[in-house]
Amino acid sequence: MTPRPNKKDAGNGAKAICRGSNVLRSPSPDPSRSAEKRTLHRKPTRSIIVVSTAFILISVVILFMQVPTMMNVVMRAEPSPTIIFAFLGLMMVGVPLWVGFGLLRLSRDARVVALCFCWLMFLSAPLGILAGISQWPIASIVAGILQLIAFFWIYRVLVSSKNLFYAPVPLTHPETRKS
Repeated sequence: MTPRPNKKDAGNGAKAICRGSNVLRSPSPDPSRSAEKRTLHRKPTRSIIVVSTAFILISVVILFMQVPTMMNVVMRAEPSPTIIFAFLGLMMVGVPLWVGFGLLRLSRDARVVALCFCWLMFLSAPLGILAGISQWPIASIVAGILQLIAFFWIYRVLVSSKNLFYAPVPLTHPETRKS
């Protein structure tokens, strides 16, 4: 006696789950035909690779900028500020690194965090210009404008490639589609 297919474990697709005319068969256990397998073949575009590389480089630059400061804090501060500073430093290095590798995997979460990061940079660039204009007027203006241009480009790449991150997953197998 063969087991009946049910809604939780649909079986091998030989029998329909419910009675009705023109009902799609249950999913096949063949991994080469599964919809999840097809979505794994998406590849990031060159612009996504450049954006993810930029986030990984941001992480590396932050890491190298924090090493001298971290050494100062560790040598002179009490344990509690040292732990707090180490935790914040780990977040500052880890988030751009996670976003960079997440964008390479075409992760939707990484895309959302990267877009939020872009908005944060849009807001902070004018503040950086205002903060540094009294000491280094030309340098702060150029740095702020370059920051705005770079993150505007990253924002445009992430917004224009939305369909790459939200690729539609086919609901039916190619054999069951009507031509």
